[in-house]
Amino acid sequence: MSDMIPTNPVTEELAAVVAASSPGIDPEAAHQIAEQAALLRVSPETLKQILEGFEKIAETLRQIANIITEALKPLVEWATKAVRRFFESVAGGIVPRKWLHLAKHAKKARTRKKYRKRIREAVITFLCTSREEVPA
Repeated sequence: MSDMIPTNPVTEELAAVVAASSPGIDPEAAHQIAEQAALLRVSPETLKQILEGFEKIAETLRQIANIITEALKPLVEWATKAVRRFFESVAGGIVPRKWLHLAKHAKKARTRKKYRKRIREAVITFLCTSREEVPA
């Protein structure tokens, strides 16, 4: 570990800039970044600007990800509804109507959960064991 300690003042100054811009960074990682910056003959001011630029890029990417997530929300909700309707229509032909009624309208959550599980298992079993070709 003693060979990992910065030996020249430029590397120490660069390591201080890295540590200041990223407070939670591992000291060894900060030292490695400082060493590479020293090899490239980057000044502390330039390194600070580079790190700020990377932070701006990261923030912009976070904003883009949030915008994409918000834009895709309606599509995901639609797909969820479509899958749920498909599942219910398949279940309607497989399980007793009483199960469907109890899965939706039973007083206790435990009972609703029990029947939802029964329906799910019956539909999955049907879909996995069904070998018949469905005409298009």
